[in-house]
Amino acid sequence: MILGQSAGTAAVLAIDEGVAVQDLPYEKLKAKLIKDVQHLHIPATPISGSTEGT
Repeated sequence: MILGQSAGTAAVLAIDEGVAVQDLPYEKLKAKLIKDVQHLHIPATPISGSTEGT
């Protein structure tokens, strides 16, 4: 769901700005996603039972 919301938001902003989605400034997208309470980072909490990092 995170990817879908981010992609949809990027598409709408690009249309509103009249630019290709690839040319949309990241800071503008980031600000809108934060305003919409979108999580942009996954916490670095180890998964229970994981041996990663040992």
